[in-house]
Amino acid sequence: MYRFARCAALLFLCAGCQSGAPDAWSRDAVAEEVRSMALRLCQDLEREGPEAWLSYFEDGSRFYMAYDGAVNFPNIEAAAQRVREMDAGVVSMKLSLSELRVDVLAHELAALGASYTEQMVVEGGETLSFNGYLTAVVVRNRAGWQLRSLHWSSPEPTEP
Repeated sequence: MYRFARCAALLFLCAGCQSGAPDAWSRDAVAEEVRSMALRLCQDLEREGPEAWLSYFEDGSRFYMAYDGAVNFPNIEAAAQRVREMDAGVVSMKLSLSELRVDVLAHELAALGASYTEQMVVEGGETLSFNGYLTAVVVRNRAGWQLRSLHWSSPEPTEP
């Protein structure tokens, strides 16, 4: 009986010691994976144009995107249609993220926040520039890390 109690106590202690280390490592690893996904997105947009967004949007009924407080794309179909329209008129684009924050919510779920600067050159040579802050919920699925929801906000222009 004493031997059984000692083995049970040892197993309990070992399980307790093991439980803290993987969680800390997992959170750091997940955060790094999400950061890497965000940086790859920027690179892919510069290389491929707006069409690259479609690889990063979750392809399902949960996806939506808002801009400045309004839901502009209630689903993936609306977002895909707009991306394809943009792709036809955008010559080049560059998205830069800074002050990137990742809050790991679960092993396959995280919140992302970053300041952004976006520049697009459209047909005719006009350059459009935007900046502000974005937040997103990202999920890991069979396709890797993808954006489930996305919100862009831009500060109101200040008058001189």
